[in-house]
Amino acid sequence: MSVDYDELDFDEYGSVLHEGVVFTGEAHEPNPRGGLLARASYLNGVKHGEYQEWHANGQLAREGRTRYGRAVGVHRQWHPNGRPAREAVFDDDGRFVSERRWDEDGNPVRDAG
Repeated sequence: MSVDYDELDFDEYGSVLHEGVVFTGEAHEPNPRGGLLARASYLNGVKHGEYQEWHANGQLAREGRTRYGRAVGVHRQWHPNGRPAREAVFDDDGRFVSERRWDEDGNPVRDAG
């Protein structure tokens, strides 16, 4: 099932609902200029699987993967000009491992981990 983010709600526990039922499927936010601003997968009311977000100019802003609501693997972010902004790595249990950041000109800003 694929729905617009505007069709989703949250219950008191933070679970994502669609029409009052815990949501499993893909949610998306259309860009008024065409294409998408965001897309994410959910399983039993929590973010689970691939997600992507785009800047208003259509440039990819961030992408990554979640497992039962926790970030896993490599998560990347980009500046609106398309240059890398951040790369964060999480282990299979969602624990932070390392991070790299760059400014809009591509210069390294910070490494952690």
